[in-house]
Amino acid sequence: MFAKYDDQQSRCRRVWESLVRQRPDRQLLRPSITSTVNYFDRQFLRLGTLNRMKIFQQRSLAHASFFLIAAAFFATFDVSSAWAQETPPGQPRSSSGAASGEKSIEYWITQLGSDQYLRRESASKNLVAAGPEAVNALAQAIRSGDLEVVERAAAALVEIAIARPPEQDGGVYDQLSTLANQTAGRASSVALEATREIRSQRHAQARTALAKAGIEVKLLRDFVINATPHPRTVVDIDDHWNGDVASLPWLAWLEGVDAARVRDPAVTPEVLRFVAQIPGLRSLVIVDGAVDDDALKPLTRIERLDSLDFRYAKLSDRQIDLLAAIPIRGSLNLMGTGISAAKAEELQQQFPGLQIAHRKGGFLGVTCRDFLDRCEINTIVPNGAAEAAGLLPNDVIVQIGDAEIQRFRDLQVAINELNQGDEVQVHYRRGGGEEIQRVTVRLKRFEEK
Repeated sequence: MFAKYDDQQSRCRRVWESLVRQRPDRQLLRPSITSTVNYFDRQFLRLGTLNRMKIFQQRSLAHASFFLIAAAFFATFDVSSAWAQETPPGQPRSSSGAASGEKSIEYWITQLGSDQYLRRESASKNLVAAGPEAVNALAQAIRSGDLEVVERAAAALVEIAIARPPEQDGGVYDQLSTLANQTAGRASSVALEATREIRSQRHAQARTALAKAGIEVKLLRDFVINATPHPRTVVDIDDHWNGDVASLPWLAWLEGVDAARVRDPAVTPEVLRFVAQIPGLRSLVIVDGAVDDDALKPLTRIERLDSLDFRYAKLSDRQIDLLAAIPIRGSLNLMGTGISAAKAEELQQQFPGLQIAHRKGGFLGVTCRDFLDRCEINTIVPNGAAEAAGLLPNDVIVQIGDAEIQRFRDLQVAINELNQGDEVQVHYRRGGGEEIQRVTVRLKRFEEK
């Protein structure tokens, strides 16, 4: 019985050696391996149960020897020799193998759906290496390919995108967004998921790149909008920014940011153009500097703003038309801008639903309880004018200058007509008494802490 088994094994080896001499390529070797192993398996089953353990041991040694021979054989051949047999007619061949750059992008696109795993993998790697030049072809592959092609093409586009700055990726994100909206089925869902992956990756990249350039992204629980504090996640571009213009396109990839504050010297057309591209931007504060027409124009292209504040940023009456073109839904605060009260009123009449606050720039530094029938100080702003003058919480302001004060709104209206540096007399009651006290206050400018 064992002699018969040995004889069959020898015959198989002779057949194997003959095949190798005839066609030393992978297409032939794979079926040869399979056939030989299967032949051993059939012989093993035919032997019955007698002395099965010995036969199993002998068979295992035979198999081990066989695969060692095969492994040694494969090691003597370049991978390109195996793939050369599989190159479709008309496609270029290269002696440098699968990683050769001589093969076209179109060729590698055709290999994304190959029945050979290694070729699919090589196609993906070569298309990623091609970078932006492969973007259009990969996008087309998602439109027309099968499931394997769709997923590999999308994955390649994601790798191309996250390996480069946004402006250098060949428009990957836009291509995928179009595919997500214009295709159906698996192609649409894969493209949509790819856009989400890119946004997630680029958000993290954006935070890092912006921080290196001195641009902060932070949560402020008392971010002031139209004289009222609100919690906001804010992009802060001020004199800490190092002037690196190349960092600015990353602003478009921030997630969860709804406010921006731009201070001179960053109040420029280029900076504001990229600030306007922050996807979730709802509140914008511009502080100091001269705001020219070119700086205002990008703001007119924002889809929506809930609030826009100008604080000591110089504007002119002739820029009212540009301000009117900015899509503000909630409030416009003009503080120390130089725009006249008449022009602010003109804008108010044009947009009656818009809350417009026109302030010359003087700042007292108090808040009062709105629900009371008196202007009772609730908080004192640290280092503000009121603190410097000795006013305290619970003081009740009854007059400022010639204006009588009954509510906090009256105080705001009176202060809005005064400039930074103006001196004004404040009349107040302290400690619940009826005695009127007076103090002269030199108004400061508003400074957000």
